[in-house]
Amino acid sequence: MRIADTPGLGLEIGWASSLPDMGIPGISQLSSGTVREAIEFIFAHGPLYSLLVSGEFEVVGDRWINRATDRLAAEPVHIFLVERLLAMFQAHVEELINHEAKPIKVMLDYPAPAYLDKYEDIFRCPIYFKQQRVELHYPASYLDAKIATHDPALHEVLDSMSGGLVKKLSAKRDIVNDVKLELRRRPGVFPGIEQVADKPVSYTHLRAH
Repeated sequence: MRIADTPGLGLEIGWASSLPDMGIPGISQLSSGTVREAIEFIFAHGPLYSLLVSGEFEVVGDRWINRATDRLAAEPVHIFLVERLLAMFQAHVEELINHEAKPIKVMLDYPAPAYLDKYEDIFRCPIYFKQQRVELHYPASYLDAKIATHDPALHEVLDSMSGGLVKKLSAKRDIVNDVKLELRRRPGVFPGIEQVADKPVSYTHLRAH
């Protein structure tokens, strides 16, 4: 972020995203039968969509509401992650439905930035800052939209593969991986066993073993 020094960098990166670029999770959505099926896939396989932001969605009346929470506290990084995720989500909604699809409103938990025009260009709806939560509201009717690239057989295969990938991403690290990580963190240096074992994460796994 410092090197680029680009206001709204998260928005630009997210907006440039496309579902095929995401590989298996993106193609899985494109092969879904409806937007609801594609969205349920996203939230069921969250780590494949974003490792640093978690989310949930619900339908309330005639609205489909998506909420996002990042796992980092630093505001510049928080804003970057939220902007990237929301712009990417909107780009993918348009890809699944059509370019006219847009939110009813966007709610953000940080102050309005100087580059507000970028938000307006992407979301084309009322945008509210300094809110309690990060939310994207869409018409609930979008969830029933059929996806033109629906392929049941392909979707079943990719869904199974995605489940395997999520398990790998969610698997607990072991002491062997901790030692490898510590060695990689010290290029050109070969730390002794005491130095490696002195790491809190390694102690945890030593106790577990």
